[in-house]
Amino acid sequence: MTLDLSFADFELKAKSSDILFIDVRSDQEVADGHIKAVYWAHISRAEIEEAFCLSVGDFEAKYNVKMPTKQTEIWTNCKSGSDTGRSAQSRDILRKLGFQKANMLKGGYLKYGPAQ
Repeated sequence: MTLDLSFADFELKAKSSDILFIDVRSDQEVADGHIKAVYWAHISRAEIEEAFCLSVGDFEAKYNVKMPTKQTEIWTNCKSGSDTGRSAQSRDILRKLGFQKANMLKGGYLKYGPAQ
């Protein structure tokens, strides 16, 4: 299931220090701009599974962000946020790892990033 956030709901969530936004795009894509959120990390799609198998200390040292708990609300985003894209794949991996509150931003960076 994919949830579609209104921009107002997105803005509220992005201001929360309890809701993690993970940008799963490439380094170059992120360098060109990313969604602004209080609790944000860049973890590419290629490394998402490995990242969430790290110890808390290793995760926090590598990504410079607090490691989420299994109860943390997580939103993944890629460029376009399609139902089969990198953010959907990352959401599915996170759910398999026990992060049941993992979601994806439908529309991705193209929808939410420039509007901020």
